[in-house]
Amino acid sequence: MINIAVVGNVDAGKSTLISTLKHSILDDGNGSARTKIINLKHELQSGRTSSVTVISLNKINLIDLAGHEKYLRTTLTGLTRYLPDYAILVIDTAVGISKMTLEHLYVCMALRIPLIVVLNKIDRAPEHKLKESLSQIERLLKRNRVKFLYKVKTKEVLTKFEHIYFNNACTAVPIFFTSCKAGNGLNLMSQFLKNLPIKYANPALLEFLNNNEINTFFHIYKVYFKVGIGHILYGRLLKGEIKVNQHLKLGPKDNNYIEVRVRSIHNSDSELVSMLETNQNGCIAIKSLNNKIKLTKRILQRNKVCIGDQDLEVMVKKFEAVIMISNHATTITPGFQTCIHTHLSQATATLIESEKQVLRSKDRAKVSFEFLKSQFLYTGTRILFREGKVRGIGIVTKV
Repeated sequence: MINIAVVGNVDAGKSTLISTLKHSILDDGNGSARTKIINLKHELQSGRTSSVTVISLNKINLIDLAGHEKYLRTTLTGLTRYLPDYAILVIDTAVGISKMTLEHLYVCMALRIPLIVVLNKIDRAPEHKLKESLSQIERLLKRNRVKFLYKVKTKEVLTKFEHIYFNNACTAVPIFFTSCKAGNGLNLMSQFLKNLPIKYANPALLEFLNNNEINTFFHIYKVYFKVGIGHILYGRLLKGEIKVNQHLKLGPKDNNYIEVRVRSIHNSDSELVSMLETNQNGCIAIKSLNNKIKLTKRILQRNKVCIGDQDLEVMVKKFEAVIMISNHATTITPGFQTCIHTHLSQATATLIESEKQVLRSKDRAKVSFEFLKSQFLYTGTRILFREGKVRGIGIVTKV
C-alpha cells in the first residue's frame, strides 16, 4: 500500500477532492461529495475536517488531514505517524497561498516527503488569480530547491513527467489543475496516482531494524475498542509477518514492554485473514499475556510499537540532534520544553544542553533533549518540535 497525505489550508477542497477521486463523482459546488467520507457529525456541520481519515483507493491510502490552524497538531500526527510516501498539497486557486499552506509545505519539505501540488477550484478563479497562485507556488518550490516543475494539463505532459518524477521525487513536483465541480484534471490526477511506485517512506528506520535484528515491526496508527473483541491496533507492518496467535511485545511503557498475543487479523479491505505481510496495512486484535496488566486505550495509543517477542527492546530517554530554529518570537535556552514529533511518537522533551547558550530564529546548533518518558527512537530520525506552531526541525545524531 502507498500512503498519500492530503494537506492544505482550510476550505481548499481536500476532502471533496478525495471523495471525487474515490467515488468517481462530481461535487455540486457546496461540498456534497465530501459527505461520503466524513467521519464525525461535527465535521459535517462545520464543513471542516478535524481528524485523520484514511480512504482506501485501490493500492493507495489517501490520508485526509485538517487544514484549520487549531488542528495543526492533528495534521502533524498524520504527516509523521502515518509515514506518508507522498503528500498532495491542495491550494484554493481563488485564495492563493495562505499561512497554513506555507506551514504544511514547510513540514512536508522538512520531512522530505515527495510533493504533488493541486491548484483546485479553477472553475471559480479568474484568469489573473490563477496566474498569481501559480506564480506564488512556483517561487516557493524553487526557493526550496525543487529543480523540475511540470504543469500537468495533458496526457502527453503527464507521460513525459512521470519518468522524471519517479526517479527524482524529492526534487521534482507536478502541478495539477482541478475542479471537483466541473471535473477538470481529475482523470489525469487519478491516472498519475495509480501509476505511483511503492516507495519506502523511511529508509533510516529500515536500516536500524536490520542492524539491530528486529525481525517484526508493526507501526501503530490508531487504537480501537470493540465489545466482544477487545483492543484493536490499526497500523502498517513495516517488517516481517504477523500471524494469528503470535506473541508480540508492545511498548515502550514505563521503561518496559508488554507481552501480548494476536487474537485475530483483518487486512485493509476489512477481510478476516490469518497473516499480515511486510508493507501491508491492517488491524490486529490483541490480548495481554500478563493478567496483572490491564490494557487501556490510553496506554495503547501513546507512542507505541509492536515488535517480535525475541526482538530488541528500544527505550530512549536522552538523545542528541542537530536542529534549525525556523520561527520563534523569543530566545530558546536550556530548560526549554517542547513537543517533539517523530513518525513514531509525539512526546514532551526538555532541552538540556546546547552548543549555543541562546538560540534564535534561523540558528543551527547541536543540542541534547531529554524525554519525560522513554520513547522508541533511533539515529537518523527526523524531528519537528513545536510550541503552538512548528518552531524547528532537526535530525537525531546520537541516542
